[in-house]
Amino acid sequence: MKKFEEVSHGVFEIFNKNYNSTEVINSLLEFITEERREKFNRVLALRTNHFVPIMDDIYDQGNINAVVRTSENFGFYEIGYVASERINTKTTRINKGADKWIDLKQFEKSKYCIEHYQNLGYQVFATHLDENAKDYREIDLTQPTAIIFGNEKAGCNKEAISLCNGTCIIPTAGLTQSFNISVACAIVESHIYQFFEKNPKYRISESQKERLLAKYILNTVDNPEVLMKNLNKKS
Repeated sequence: MKKFEEVSHGVFEIFNKNYNSTEVINSLLEFITEERREKFNRVLALRTNHFVPIMDDIYDQGNINAVVRTSENFGFYEIGYVASERINTKTTRINKGADKWIDLKQFEKSKYCIEHYQNLGYQVFATHLDENAKDYREIDLTQPTAIIFGNEKAGCNKEAISLCNGTCIIPTAGLTQSFNISVACAIVESHIYQFFEKNPKYRISESQKERLLAKYILNTVDNPEVLMKNLNKKS
């Protein structure tokens, strides 16, 4: 059973009642250790949603886990996810706990996912080898950017490629001309992480930090629904 549900941006339903981020933090922060608070603050200072990785039809659970954990560790807290029909996402955990610290935006089709991010102002690139593909290091990261990593066998599908703003590749020196999906993601994200290290203005806003802090507290505190219910009784 889920401890809470984010019913809208920064509004959490806990024990059948809605609370905003500020209310959650003010009520539950005292139940977090000082060491944990400091760690959250350090992590939140480096978060960004200026870049979003997208997993499209990835069916190997190990690869899914690796992409989520790599993305979270590089500070990218949002991931677009177009589920593969070859895995049961209802019964399989997306990863080993990193999902508590990231926002997984799920879509039924590549088209819906791409259009969602383009409507938000993102340029969307598909990792795909063609004559027009640019080196991933040449992408203008001053613009909000999303990059699609396609499935293990066929790569990005034709519809996705046609809807994207462009394609990109990771140059190789081998004969296979490709990397495992999780390795490709790590290479690209390492480069992007270095860009954001030098350009902190693309980090998240204070209001976004507050929303994530509330979410992290809810995912850390034992029985937050009970604590919130008891606090309400006292107030």
